Amino acid sequence: MALCIEKFGEALKQSNLISIEGLGGIGKTEFASKCIEEYTQQSRVVWCDCSSDTRLDSLIDYCGYSDVIKGENKTELAKYSGFLSLVERDGKIIFLDNYQDITDESFRNFFKFSERRLRKARFVLIAREHPQLGSTHVIPVTLVGLEKYSVEYARKVIDMYYSDVTVNDETLQNICDTVDGHPLAIDLSLQLLHYGETSREIIDKLVHSKDINEELSHRLLDEIFNHPKSTEQEKEFLLNFSVFRNKVFSKAFEHISDDQDRMAILHKLIDKHMIMRYENLYGAHPLVREFCYHRLENKKGLHLKAYEYLKAMRQERLDIILEEEIFYHLLNGEQLQELSSLISEKGEDFILLGHTNFLKEMMNAIVKKGIELAVFYLYYGDIAQIKGEWDDAMKYFEKSFSFPDVDEKTNAMAYIKYGEMLFRKGSVKESLEYFEKSVDICRKINFEKGEARSLNDIGLVSDKRGDLDSAMSKFKESLKIKEVIGDKEGIAGSLNNIGEVLKKKGDSDGAMSKYKESLKIYEEIGDKQGITTALHNIGTLYSRNKDFHRALINLFKSIALKNQMGIRNQDACKYVLEIRKIQGFKKFKNLAEETFDKLPEDLKPFIDMKEFTEDKTVHVTKSPERNAPCPCGSGKKYKKCCGRS
Repeated sequence: MALCIEKFGEALKQSNLISIEGLGGIGKTEFASKCIEEYTQQSRVVWCDCSSDTRLDSLIDYCGYSDVIKGENKTELAKYSGFLSLVERDGKIIFLDNYQDITDESFRNFFKFSERRLRKARFVLIAREHPQLGSTHVIPVTLVGLEKYSVEYARKVIDMYYSDVTVNDETLQNICDTVDGHPLAIDLSLQLLHYGETSREIIDKLVHSKDINEELSHRLLDEIFNHPKSTEQEKEFLLNFSVFRNKVFSKAFEHISDDQDRMAILHKLIDKHMIMRYENLYGAHPLVREFCYHRLENKKGLHLKAYEYLKAMRQERLDIILEEEIFYHLLNGEQLQELSSLISEKGEDFILLGHTNFLKEMMNAIVKKGIELAVFYLYYGDIAQIKGEWDDAMKYFEKSFSFPDVDEKTNAMAYIKYGEMLFRKGSVKESLEYFEKSVDICRKINFEKGEARSLNDIGLVSDKRGDLDSAMSKFKESLKIKEVIGDKEGIAGSLNNIGEVLKKKGDSDGAMSKYKESLKIYEEIGDKQGITTALHNIGTLYSRNKDFHRALINLFKSIALKNQMGIRNQDACKYVLEIRKIQGFKKFKNLAEETFDKLPEDLKPFIDMKEFTEDKTVHVTKSPERNAPCPCGSGKKYKKCCGRS
């Protein structure tokens, strides 16, 4: 074990992709915990318990980088790049336990993308076999049992759990040798000793299973499960508990057991090492769970009970890990109507939080079962739009509003989104027809949020046509509705649009006032995307008015926040370089450095000043012609820039 820990330390220095490998029950999770203590800073570590439903999007969110998966034009490569940038920045060490259970191909694709780009961050894949990542190189640290430490380990287990077991070192050594130092097998063998089995009986049962793998553990589990000292109550409790894939609170036991002595039964199973306690949570070893779940008869009913427990765990803020578990239990419990309702009610939230892959997987699963709803195609369209697949998005939106018996709210939203796609593609006149249709429907059913969005879109059409008065009227009408329903994000967006119209009318002070109102609201609700947009607009307006110091302050903040989220703010960078071109390199460099010094300290690490202040002057041996462009890149003639006498 000590040598393996040293090997892990060496692998951590050499590679960004490492695997901790070994048979189920060999002690990989415990080994990884010791490696964390020995070689890492806790603040850099992220630990993720994986299952078949674990997705890369979930991991990104779990790591605290949810902004990477939000917003439009989020192709898979864009997410990979943003996530990679952030884990590199923070030097994260991410442990993925039970990696062999993951089915999401995004992980393999991400590791392929990041293999040659990783520098500081580390990914540690804990699995029963070597991870299959194609040509991506992963350094393995393989565990093969406790070897000479096995008896010492067994003694510790006896002291902790089986003080009534009396066994000499020779007998203990024979058992440990028979199971090749396999920790879980040692635990289970000691449980049988505790039940009264002799070491000879245990060894005889295992001697025909020399391939030390899950089969050995299953044999031991079978012996324990069917032993006369395992009560029917304990068996039923353990079988029912196997329906949970992840750790749960004690409240869960009320849902899976009607036995009034369930807590006493639980503690007996804990004493027997069948269920483990992790502070306030409870869980079973993956092999124990697999063994029991395979034997569970009423799976459908237990999945429904598990769903009831998880549903009661919901909070106001959507928890994606919880929702993934709810989906798993509803699907396996064949609760299709309930699953349809989940998708309909929370689909928009999944999209806003960036979990589009999960939403799409849920919809695909239920469509495959023969259930289709108009709102599904609305969400399919949203997902296609986010990925930049505009033609597909339009087809889905059209299918949504053309769907038989489409409800009016979905119909209105499909019209709005179809019209918005037409507007983006330049079909402005045609888009107006759909916005006007949606306004009528929304007013008919008193769908105020949809009405406000439709009016805002009509305002954008008027703005595009140059009818600024009509645009202003529609934006204000939309704003009024948003204020009534308390849609703060929508209010901020309307204020921004009003600011844009005022800017076009030449009212810089009015525009600036609206932009700042918008910024204040985005800051109150913590909308980073909105904050960066408002800062960008404020910065460009200052730049237009030749107030370059304030322009750079706001543009730098916008760039830094975007970088903090792992997103490149290309437009703001272009404006900064435009200011450099206007001012000339020397003057700009001084101003930019002075501005940078005044930025909040938490934003400074996210601005690479070399990008803007690096001297790109082409040095020549003789002065250029006085009327030629200045080589400093200012855009001015040489005689009016660096060639001034």
